[in-house]
Amino acid sequence: MTDHTGVHEQCVSAWLEARGARNADNTRITELLLAGLQAIWERARPSLGDVTLAAIVQRAIHSAERRHDELAQLGLRVTDGGSIGVTSAAAPRVDLDDAVADVLVEVLRVLGGLTAGALTPALHAALASAAAESSAFVLLRPSPDHRDGRDDERGTT
Repeated sequence: MTDHTGVHEQCVSAWLEARGARNADNTRITELLLAGLQAIWERARPSLGDVTLAAIVQRAIHSAERRHDELAQLGLRVTDGGSIGVTSAAAPRVDLDDAVADVLVEVLRVLGGLTAGALTPALHAALASAAAESSAFVLLRPSPDHRDGRDDERGTT
């Protein structure tokens, strides 16, 4: 299986650049992240279904959170109904640019790998045409088992 990470990185970078992410604040970056994830979700859903896609996307988010603690602070979650949102009312006080790009690349990489690249062109096209509307920002109520930092899940204390 070929790893298309570089192609995904180029796609995500171009999309973020076209939407002015370089000079955006964290609230805007979060809106872009949610809009990008939603566009990818809507394109992949007919092929993979809500349940499978929710598991895949949440796992990709978790992988990216291991590399970027600020994502754990944001509380990015996929609900059973397919909504993608955040559980934190305030954006972290650190730069989210790299973390947001990493989440989008990770989701594209995992979906591309699981579909042997069959969905990659369509997912890239969906992301490229995604507009980041303010309404994309969804605040989810934290689940009862949500803990800040979720260190236990990472095997640290």
